[in-house]
Amino acid sequence: SYGISGRYSRADLVADLKAGSIVSVLLIPQAIAYALLADLPPEYGLYCALVPVLVFALMSSSRHTCVGPFALVSLLVADLVHSSLPEKEGGAYIEAVLLLSLLTGTLQVILGLVGFGFMVRFLSDSVVSGFTSGAAILIMCSQLKYLLGMELPRATPVYIVLALFERLEDIHLPTLALSVASVGTLVSLKKANQKYFP
Repeated sequence: SYGISGRYSRADLVADLKAGSIVSVLLIPQAIAYALLADLPPEYGLYCALVPVLVFALMSSSRHTCVGPFALVSLLVADLVHSSLPEKEGGAYIEAVLLLSLLTGTLQVILGLVGFGFMVRFLSDSVVSGFTSGAAILIMCSQLKYLLGMELPRATPVYIVLALFERLEDIHLPTLALSVASVGTLVSLKKANQKYFP
């Protein structure tokens, strides 16, 4: 609010405190999950969630841009580093992820300074839709091993599904039951929220 009107009132402070509290409740478990997707210790997810927000608050002029890690980037980071380091070694793996993050951030800053954002205008709706659908399928398949309580290879969605059908007897039924109950609860709460709090 201060960046828009030049004034910061008590009402703005209350609104920001409410928003910050709600976001923190959602952000902490989400950040931990993203770190696990990237095969990193959970605390690195918190680092990636907190530091960009602080930098963004100090340097950005937009109140609507979302910053921080997300699922697809976590998966891509893990796949890229695993392809370079077949054996996951704690220190070397974390160093490789940090170096990749530094190089990516540096490239983004350079592209921002030269105004390379205009390239987004050339992306059609079908390209964006295809990217979104592909990302959703990739993320869903990567989480099957956690939903079913079994080991599945880190591979493309097709190979993951094939491996699943080959190992159906390895499904951990209590984990599967908990997963179904959790997903059912989320869907039910979403529908109830749409019905009673439109």
